[in-house]
Amino acid sequence: MITVSGRICQVFLLSMFCLCSSLAQTELLDHTDLEENNDLASIETQAASYNSQKSVKLNSAQLEELLSSGLFTISQSDAIMNHRKKYGSFLCLEELQQLKCFTKAELRSLSDFVIIEAGLGELNFTHSRSNISIRHHRLIENSQAYSQKTYAGSPDYLLIRYRVNKTGFYDIGFHLEKDSGEKLIYQKGVLPRFDHQRFYLNFYKSHGPIRQIVLGDFRINMGQGLISNARFNLGNNFNPSGLIRRGQSIYKFSGLDENRFHRGVATKMKLSQSIHITSYLSHKKYDALLIEDESTDQDSISSLQLSGYHRTDTELTRKKNVSVLSYGSIIDIKVKNTQIGLNQQSYKFNHPFLINKSPLRPQGLSQNTSLFSLDIRTDWNSILFFGEWAFNDQLKHALVFGLITSLDPRFDIGLSYRDYSPSYSSFFSGAIGQSSSAQNERGLRLALTYALNKQWSIQYSFDTWLKLKSKNAFIGSKLSSENLLRITYSDKNFLKVYLLFSSRQFPKSVEDILLKAILHKSHSLRLHCSYLPLKGIELRSRLEFSRYSYTAHAERGILTYYEIVYKLTQHKIRARFRMTLFETTSHESRIYAYEQTVPGYYAIPSYSGSGYKVQLIIGLKPLNNLNIDLGYTRISYYDRNEIGSGMDKIMGSEKSQLQTQMVYSF
Repeated sequence: MITVSGRICQVFLLSMFCLCSSLAQTELLDHTDLEENNDLASIETQAASYNSQKSVKLNSAQLEELLSSGLFTISQSDAIMNHRKKYGSFLCLEELQQLKCFTKAELRSLSDFVIIEAGLGELNFTHSRSNISIRHHRLIENSQAYSQKTYAGSPDYLLIRYRVNKTGFYDIGFHLEKDSGEKLIYQKGVLPRFDHQRFYLNFYKSHGPIRQIVLGDFRINMGQGLISNARFNLGNNFNPSGLIRRGQSIYKFSGLDENRFHRGVATKMKLSQSIHITSYLSHKKYDALLIEDESTDQDSISSLQLSGYHRTDTELTRKKNVSVLSYGSIIDIKVKNTQIGLNQQSYKFNHPFLINKSPLRPQGLSQNTSLFSLDIRTDWNSILFFGEWAFNDQLKHALVFGLITSLDPRFDIGLSYRDYSPSYSSFFSGAIGQSSSAQNERGLRLALTYALNKQWSIQYSFDTWLKLKSKNAFIGSKLSSENLLRITYSDKNFLKVYLLFSSRQFPKSVEDILLKAILHKSHSLRLHCSYLPLKGIELRSRLEFSRYSYTAHAERGILTYYEIVYKLTQHKIRARFRMTLFETTSHESRIYAYEQTVPGYYAIPSYSGSGYKVQLIIGLKPLNNLNIDLGYTRISYYDRNEIGSGMDKIMGSEKSQLQTQMVYSF
C-alpha cells in the first residue's frame, strides 16, 4: 500500500521528469525575467519594497543607506559608490548594467524603488499619480463563531486603500480595513465606519532646511533598532546587508499592522551640510487587558492585545482602553566617512503594568520609560563598521555592533554581536535577535555569500545565542544555534535550481532551560527548481523534508508542490496555479512555504498533518489603468474531520477561500 509520503515523492519525481524532458527538447531562450523563488529571497523582496518606499536616491545615498534598503548586495553597493567617485552621478538606471554585477531582471525590480536625482529634484515627476485598491476575501465554510453568532460581524475581510503622490513633493493616503468577524458600523446618512482606519500626509523635498513633514501615521527608525525600528525584520537570512538596520529616520506608514506605528507629527530638518535633526510627537491608543492591582487598588495593564481583532464582546471591551504618549528626537552628524546618531525616545502609558515577580522571566514594560542611544557607522576601505549602545533611565543597557564587507567582488561577509540585558526593554524596538524585542539575549550572527562563477553560488548563515538570568548570568549549559546553507545553480536565461539545508537547536520553555541539557532540534532539506520553457511561462517544483526531535522522540514531515505561472503583457492576462501535497507527524514537524496571493500580498502558511492544497490566481487587465485579480484556495486533509480550534473551528476536512482585488490607477 502506497503511503501519502510515497504519493508525494511520486508526484515530485514525475514533475521533475516532465521538467527534464522539456529541458532536453527546448532550445536556449533569452529570458531574463526568471522570478526569484526562494522563500527567503521572496520575503527579502517584499521587505525591500516595504522598507524602500521609493526612497533610495542613487546619486546621494551613502553606503549604509544602500545596504539597509535591502535592494543591493555589498558588492553592488561598493560598485555604485566607486562609480560615483570615478565618473560622477548616474543619469539613468540602465547605467548600472556597466557595473557587471546587475542583471536586467534586477534592474527591472529596482525601477520601482530607486530615484535618480537631477539637480534639486528628481527625474520623472511631471504630474501626480493616484490609485485606489479594493481587496476582499472570505472563507466559504463557516466556523463555529459564525454559526453560534459569537463574532459580531460577517466573515468578509475588506480593505480599501487610496494613495496620491507626486515624486519629490508629497505622498498622501488613507486606508480602511475590516477583519473577518468584525462589524461595519452603519449610521443613517453616513458612510459605514470601518473598525480600523489609517491615514498619512507625507511632504518632503531634497533642498531647504525642512526636508520632511509627516502628519498622521508613521514609523520612526533609530540606529540599529535598539530603541525604535521602522523596518521589516527578516530574522536569520543569507544577505550580509540584512545585519544593518539603519535607514531613513521617518517612514510614512501604510502597512496592515494595527499597532506598531505612531500617530501624530514627525519632522526632519537639515541644520547644516553635516547635521540633520528628526523629531516626533505621538499619541495613540492600544487594546489591553486591564486588571485591578490589589496592592494599589487601580487598574493595571496585565497584557497588551496586539492581534488587532475586534470580533467578540471580550475583544471589544479591551479595544483602545490604553493610550500612549511618546516623543523623541534623532541628531545625525556626518564627519567624512563617519556618521554618528544621538537618539532619544520617551513614552508614557496612562496605566501602570502589573509587576512581573517571576525570577526566571525578564522584566517587561514599565509605565514611564526614557531611552537613549549612541549609533555609529563608518566606512573604511569598503568595510562598513556599525554599532549602537542604548540604555534606559534605570541604566540597563543593550548593545549591538558588527561589520559587513566584500572581500572579493564574488565574496560578501557580515558579522554582528549582540548583548541585551534582561532589564532593558523598548516597546518599539526591532534589533537583530531571535525575538522581536532587544531583551534578554546574547548572541553572534554570521552571514556570507560566495559566487563560484556565473552559474554556481553558495550562501551561508549562522546564528548562536544564550538567554540570560536577571543578573546577567547565563541560563543553561548549551548554546542555541541556527544554520542555513544554500547552494544555487542558475542559468540566467531559463533555469534555476537550489538545495537548502537548515538546522536549529534551542530550549523551548523555561523548564527546558532549567534542565540545561535538553534541546529541541529541527532540520530540513529542500530541493527547488524553477524553469522557463517558453516566454511568459514559468514552471516550479519543490520537495522538502523536515525532522523534529526532542530527547528520544522524533517526528518527520514531507512536502512537495508543483506550480505553473503564466504572464504575458500583451495578452493582458496572468495566471498562477499551485498544487501542494504534504504529510507531517504533527505540528512540531510542520513545513513552511511562501506563497504569493493577489499582487502586493503574500503569505507564509505552515503545513502539518496529511493532505493537499490547491491555489489558483487569475489576473485580468481590461483597461490600461485597471487590474483585477481573482483567487481561489482550498486545503483538504486526510487525517481529520475538523480544522482549527476554539471559535475558529470548522467542522469537516476541507477549508476554502475566495479572494478578489481591484486596483485602478489614474
